[in-house]
Amino acid sequence: MKLSEIEQLKILTSQIPKEALTAEYIRKLAKDAGINVDDAYQELEMEDPYVDTHEDPGSANEVVQLHSHNYYEILYICSGNIQYLIRSERYRIQKGDIIIVPPGVSHQPILSDGHKEPYKRYVLWLSSDFIKGIAPLFPDNDFLCPRLLRTAGTRWATISHKFYAGIMEAEHKNSGWKPALYGNTMELVTMLYRAVSDKESLHLKSEMPELLDKILVFIEEHLSEEITLDDTGKRFFVSRSTISNIFRKELGISFYRYVTQRRLVSAKNYILDGMAMEQISEKVGFSDYSSFYRAFKGEYGISPRQFKEQQC
Repeated sequence: MKLSEIEQLKILTSQIPKEALTAEYIRKLAKDAGINVDDAYQELEMEDPYVDTHEDPGSANEVVQLHSHNYYEILYICSGNIQYLIRSERYRIQKGDIIIVPPGVSHQPILSDGHKEPYKRYVLWLSSDFIKGIAPLFPDNDFLCPRLLRTAGTRWATISHKFYAGIMEAEHKNSGWKPALYGNTMELVTMLYRAVSDKESLHLKSEMPELLDKILVFIEEHLSEEITLDDTGKRFFVSRSTISNIFRKELGISFYRYVTQRRLVSAKNYILDGMAMEQISEKVGFSDYSSFYRAFKGEYGISPRQFKEQQC
């Protein structure tokens, strides 16, 4: 799903009474308009071949599942004192923080039940082609690896203006807006490049490991193996209900749903690498290809082969 389709769907539903907006009715509206709404966050696509940017106002009760993209995602946090999960590393973020997520990396904001403040952010998407094109200009190609930067109280706090300027260009689309957006993006990326090499205190450290973090690392390291609640509980000397409650409370999903989502993110990366489908299902811990197929289509709304065709 593209952002323009999301905006189109908002327009379609804006005049309909809230009590009539059931999930089934929204799906029908979308289908009639030729829009696929299955797991929009999982399969958001770029409109532009190089740069997309927008403001996401979020909401206090927003839920975003574990997901990945086939492009670079750079977020500037405008509000929302929340936690953020990148692979198995959990961070506590605040206004002014910048999150960099390369293609294929699993990530998810963690909003607690008592969270009242909307998770508002400026969003910048950069295609792999764009990054490859500018790579020769930056000797250290590692600066866009998964990381979090804290700009509040530093000389990089003004980088928010660059995010906002790009959003305004994309929103108003005045004459010459595309070269202006690309130029602004180059300046923003250069600022990020300099910020990454700045003082050590700018880089956010992950939270002190708790039971959840230890379990996430365990899952990350054993994706190709059978992972059960009972075995995980025994490994960490806690009951299965303790683990279930932690995942429900902290991540808002079940233990098994998280394991499946993490496996499917890895599967997408293997698909893009050209690995055989049957080999992928075994590589990411599914008992057979049919189980992998059902889980993939259930999560993303398309089959593994359809996903491969879309990305080629």
